[in-house]
Amino acid sequence: MAKKVMKKKVSKKVVRRPAVKKKVVRKPVTVRKISKKVVKRSAKRSRPKTTQVKTVTRNASGGKRVNWILVLLISIFLGIFGVDRFLMGKIWTGILKLLITLSTVFVFGWIWWLIDVILIASKYNFSGVVWVD
Repeated sequence: MAKKVMKKKVSKKVVRRPAVKKKVVRKPVTVRKISKKVVKRSAKRSRPKTTQVKTVTRNASGGKRVNWILVLLISIFLGIFGVDRFLMGKIWTGILKLLITLSTVFVFGWIWWLIDVILIASKYNFSGVVWVD
């Protein structure tokens, strides 16, 4: 007698493994002091919000308080290079005055210098500037 070889039917089951959760490592919450205020910053945010503290003395009208005699003396001696404009807080016009003076080899710079000396001596009301005696 011949033995019959019985074949076992093997069912192929797809074994699904449970999804592995990645551990989320969070940085600890940092605490910073900004001008006597405690600001908590979460580590989740990509860009923290910061506050800027300006140290420029300003009056109630919002202008920069500038000593009139100091600006006049600096304008007389170094005004051709735009230092008086930098002192009054007018950075871009100071750079422009410096570039015009240097690029024209002092030809047109002295005209702007003379106008600025006259305006500062007469206490002209520049925007954003308050004259202090």
